[in-house]
Amino acid sequence: MVTSHQLVEDLMTFLEANITDPLSRNKKWIYDDFPRLDLSSYPRIGITEVNTIKRISGLGETTNIETARVNINILVRKGQKLSDGTRDLQILDNLANDVITKINDNHSYFVNKGYLYVKPVSEDFSQLQNHYLKRIQIEAKFVR
Repeated sequence: MVTSHQLVEDLMTFLEANITDPLSRNKKWIYDDFPRLDLSSYPRIGITEVNTIKRISGLGETTNIETARVNINILVRKGQKLSDGTRDLQILDNLANDVITKINDNHSYFVNKGYLYVKPVSEDFSQLQNHYLKRIQIEAKFVR
C-alpha cells in the first residue's frame, strides 16, 4: 500500500539508481532525512515528508485519494570544487536539474508502484552558513 513514508522510500531508491554521485564515493549519499550540516563529504541529498492531504470518499465510494508532498533537499558545501572544475553552485544546479528531469522522464516507474502521479511542483534556493541548499518539492497522488 502506498503511503507518504513509502513515497520517501521509493524516491530514495529511485534517486540512488538514477542520479550519479559527482564524487563517485561508492557509498550512501542519499538519505531519508535532512542532510547533516556537520559532515565533511558533500553533496548530499535528503528526502523529508512535508504533509499528506486526504480526500475522504463520498457516499458510495470505496477509495480515498491522498496527496503527499515531500522535499528533496540537495546540499553542497560553499567553495566546493570537483576534480573537473565544477564549483559549488553549478554542482547544486546540475544535481537539481538531474533530479527534476529524471522524475519527469520516469512517470511509468512511479505509476507501476501504485501512484497516480509523482511530479516536482516547486524549487527554492537557500544559503546556509557554510552550505548552499536547493529544495525541490515533490507532489504525489495515490489511492489508499
